[in-house]
Amino acid sequence: MRDRGYRSARRKFAARLLGTEASSPSDIIRAMSSSTDWVTAIATAFAAIGTVGTLVAALWQIRRERETRKRQERRAQAERVSGWPVGFFGGVEEPKQPIALVNGSGEPVYRAVAWLVFIEGAAPHTGREMQALMNEPGIQVPLWRSLLSHIPPGKHETSVGGGWAGMYRRPGVELAFTDRAGVHWLRSADGTLTEIKQPAVEYYGIDGPYDWRVPDPE
Repeated sequence: MRDRGYRSARRKFAARLLGTEASSPSDIIRAMSSSTDWVTAIATAFAAIGTVGTLVAALWQIRRERETRKRQERRAQAERVSGWPVGFFGGVEEPKQPIALVNGSGEPVYRAVAWLVFIEGAAPHTGREMQALMNEPGIQVPLWRSLLSHIPPGKHETSVGGGWAGMYRRPGVELAFTDRAGVHWLRSADGTLTEIKQPAVEYYGIDGPYDWRVPDPE
């Protein structure tokens, strides 16, 4: 009697675990089969979620790499264009300051404006600051800029006004231009390359007519 009661209690306990009102061993077996199917379905669902998650991560990585590649391709030509002052021609008796220009790409860039600006010292540090100073009425500023119709591939040279020396002044070159794809760029005197929304003359607010020049081969 005690064994029969023990078995009955065990069946009831198993039934509660399986969420069924089963009262016989066959009922419990059927419930266990149903429960196993439910667990299998959950496991399959989690596996599917894991697969979808892996796919989403892979697609996100592909998109990120594609965007990085597009940015690199967009900047590829502009990154090969730069300029710097050649020698020291800051004395008042010096009429011109040479500027070296390098276009390391295989195609020209267009409508460039090269500025002599100042990395240090009491003087304009950007072309926009220089242009604003030139626009001030009653203020005479040397023409420290060169407008270039294009910069061909290779090494070239242009010049701006000399006589720039002053207290702790250290010159640099700022260069704005349009690449072969029609994208506009600014190479700051510290070497930073930034995409701008306007052609160089519009970016600086330079009024026409424009005295476009062609740089001399080095």
